[in-house]
Amino acid sequence: MKTWDEVTARRRAKPGYADRIAAERIEALREIQEYALVELRRVLEFTQIELAQRMGVDQPRVSRVEGETDMRLSTLRAYVEALGGQLRVYAEIPGQEPLPLAL
Repeated sequence: MKTWDEVTARRRAKPGYADRIAAERIEALREIQEYALVELRRVLEFTQIELAQRMGVDQPRVSRVEGETDMRLSTLRAYVEALGGQLRVYAEIPGQEPLPLAL
């Protein structure tokens, strides 16, 4: 009988394993980000069209923003401000209070 370590080592040795894991992580992060932005918009009862009008872009651009994995802070700020909010970014350093960062 093989140990768990042997099973996982064999799996990790297969060609493409690292690439497959990296792709799955990226997809998971994309889904988390998309869900958060979409949910925020829905909770505040905005459609993509309404939000696009407030941002001064077209609806497909809002859809792309909601699916981006690595967006600019300025894009995220425009999205949040169009919802009536304010974007704040904090650095969390162990042993310190969260430190607000200027945007």
